[in-house]
Amino acid sequence: MNLGQRDEPSLQVRPMFNVGATAYEHRDITAYDQEYNQIIDFLISECRRRSILLLANKRDPTYRYNNKFAVVYDKAVFRYIGPDVVWRDGFDFTSETYRDHMSRIGYRRELLKYVLKGDGPLLNKSVRASSQLFY
Repeated sequence: MNLGQRDEPSLQVRPMFNVGATAYEHRDITAYDQEYNQIIDFLISECRRRSILLLANKRDPTYRYNNKFAVVYDKAVFRYIGPDVVWRDGFDFTSETYRDHMSRIGYRRELLKYVLKGDGPLLNKSVRASSQLFY
């Protein structure tokens, strides 16, 4: 299935987490695990019935466990662009193409190291890449 060509609407639901420099204070929601999962189960059912793609963190909504997908997401997918940074230190998009930069830093070798080392180096606690797709 090619998700890029789907016309269905989508909904993303995730517990709030501390992103820094905001008024929100992180609270442990462990006491609400059962209620949270009941709500997500209801949303899965309703979204399927209405042909809505749902992204939700049902596996670890309190972010207590190691998540091997977070490093994959950070290394292979995530490209942060902000007022004073574009993705990685040393990437000057005004004087170097993305492809040239990837070649210069040995990006493919870096990804291959993760494949050859197995899951161990990938494990860490992170909110990134923590959602599952339900459709």
